[in-house]
Amino acid sequence: MSRRKVLLFIFFIISIRLFSQSVYDINYFIANIHNTHSYKITENEYKIKKIENGFLRKSLLPNVNLDFSLPYQRSISDVTQPDGTIKFLERNFLNSYATLNTSQVLAFTGGTINLSNSINYSRDFNNNYTNFSSNWVNFSYRQPINGYNSYKWDRKINKLVEKKDSVDYLKNKIKIRYEVAKAYIDAENAQLKSFLLIENIKKSKSILHEISEKFKHGRAIKTDVIQMELNVSRLQGYLKVNAIECSNLFNQLERVSGIEFQDSIVLKSVEEIEYSLDKEELIGKLESNGFGLEWAINELKAEANYNKIKKEGSISLNLQAGIGINSSANEITDLFHTPLQTQFLTLGIKIPILDWGVSKDKVTIAQIERENLKLKKEEDEEEHIKSIEELISYYLNVKSQIEVLKHQIILSDKLTADYKDLLLLGRITSSEFNNQLYENINLTVDYEKNKNNLYLLKFRIEELNLNTNNL
Repeated sequence: MSRRKVLLFIFFIISIRLFSQSVYDINYFIANIHNTHSYKITENEYKIKKIENGFLRKSLLPNVNLDFSLPYQRSISDVTQPDGTIKFLERNFLNSYATLNTSQVLAFTGGTINLSNSINYSRDFNNNYTNFSSNWVNFSYRQPINGYNSYKWDRKINKLVEKKDSVDYLKNKIKIRYEVAKAYIDAENAQLKSFLLIENIKKSKSILHEISEKFKHGRAIKTDVIQMELNVSRLQGYLKVNAIECSNLFNQLERVSGIEFQDSIVLKSVEEIEYSLDKEELIGKLESNGFGLEWAINELKAEANYNKIKKEGSISLNLQAGIGINSSANEITDLFHTPLQTQFLTLGIKIPILDWGVSKDKVTIAQIERENLKLKKEEDEEEHIKSIEELISYYLNVKSQIEVLKHQIILSDKLTADYKDLLLLGRITSSEFNNQLYENINLTVDYEKNKNNLYLLKFRIEELNLNTNNL
């Protein structure tokens, strides 16, 4: 950033402080997060998840397909005649068909019902031969008797996945609000620091003027004048550096919030908020929001995998049964006059005889994975409980620091005024007064940081206290 831009930005800071131009608070930015790209992306991703979660339900509904084909074939072949000569014959065929297939899955048994209807038309143009055939109805049922029923497990898992997607959606919205709030607070802190530096430059210049006048009359030493001049110069340097940071953080706020600033603005300080934390309540919420759901899904998947591997390595039975009515004729008017009936019943048995213990080993692996999953869940639960305890400890620490800093700022303001009087009386040096000015700035900045940390912590609490009824 050029020197000219820095000076313009400093002038902007001073002007918005003096003339109180457009003022915004943090709630304005949070209320408009729907304008951000992050929010729109989150909305679209959640819509995709909801559509994907609906695939399983739709796969359990009747599936209907219509197939239609009109293939024409022309061929030329050589045929040896009785006299030994070769004659080339052209043949033209048309073999069209239309088939309607309907299938229905029975999720509770894992079986499948199939219903098909078809009609076929064949034509040999060279021999003027025509044939019609029809499958009036063909009904069949296929049922694995003791096999793995994926539909039963998928329905249980999908139900939990739907709820977890809703929880993740709410968490993502909270994260977006946190990102916007964090960008706002960073920009507001930088702006506050600029205001404090400007105020202290004014104080230092005022004192410098008074000390310079006293020096002219022999009532102050040259060292105090030089030190105050250096302090003013140092504060102006800090202001220029902070102006660059402030400008960058305002640009960051624009990018994160999706709100463009047309005019110069002032960001209001975040108000100190009050809320309480209950350890047992937070631990209870932890189980129902995210943590418990994620592990429930993992446990169901592990149980389904164990069930699948166990049944794949054992004897499997499959039953198929069906009935059909069909007919054929040379004329379409005679096609449905003389139907023929067919029935079938098939019992399939698969008996594993020798696989060198591979199936047994796979079952053992699946059992170990289930045991490990339970152990990992217990470890993860302990870590989450520990993080909640640390969160509560952090909350109490921040609250305590805020109260201490409030009292320190009051005392520091009073001490700064006293130091000014002592400096003008020649009882303290300019260096001591300057140190007190910096101490006053640091206390104010630290107070704002802790107050802002308390505000940002609220989003973490909201993430733990999710309410999916808000969807």
